[in-house]
Amino acid sequence: AKPILSKEDELMDVGQAAKYLGLAKATLYEKTSTRQIPFMKAGDKKLIFKKSDLDKWLESGRRKTQAEIRAEAEEYI
Repeated sequence: AKPILSKEDELMDVGQAAKYLGLAKATLYEKTSTRQIPFMKAGDKKLIFKKSDLDKWLESGRRKTQAEIRAEAEEYI
């Protein structure tokens, strides 16, 4: 039986991943070549991206709001 991927484990090619991230394909290729974004290789050349990896990568670039920073600071006071 073929394993069924969850929605988070959905696989995307370069075009789908670029559209999902709102990036040009050239920018996505640059980020893969400099290892700035997680990807897998299928065979020798084809790049594959897992949606959950892209979501984590997006979340890692999130900047905290002033309110979040103040709340964290108050925990130390």
